[in-house]
Parts: sequence; structure tokens; C-alpha cells
Amino acid sequence: ALSLPPLRERSDRRALIQSLLAREAGDGARLTAGAQALLDAHPWPGNVRQLRHVLRAASALAGDGQAIGVEHLPA
Repeated sequence: ALSLPPLRERSDRRALIQSLLAREAGDGARLTAGAQALLDAHPWPGNVRQLRHVLRAASALAGDGQAIGVEHLPA
């Protein structure tokens, strides 16, 4: 059986965030330093699907061409 580590335990989380962000919001999508730090520090009780939904919602709130900031992330 294939076993995937929980998102909070993944050492490649930052690269995963960038990959999912590009997939959800396009190659030009970017995070502010504050948003990146918040995502890095989050304990992520869920899985990759939770992260994907967070990035999708944040990119929609930020709008086209805008950097995703802390204000675009859910509480």
C-alpha cells in the first residue's frame, strides 16, 4: 500500500505550495512574503486537497495579476 505523509510533515511543502499555486492560479501567480510565511507556519491538519482549496480561494480573492497576501487567506 502507498503511504503519503500528512501535509504538515512534508519536507517539500514550499515547493508543493508553488506547484499547486501555479496549477490553481496560473504560472504568474505569486505569494507575498507574509502569505508564504503564514502558509509555511500553518500546522495543516488536513491534506493536499485542503491546501489546494486555500490557494484557489485566495487567488480568486486576490484577482488576476495580484499577489496573494495575508488578507486573501482564510482565517
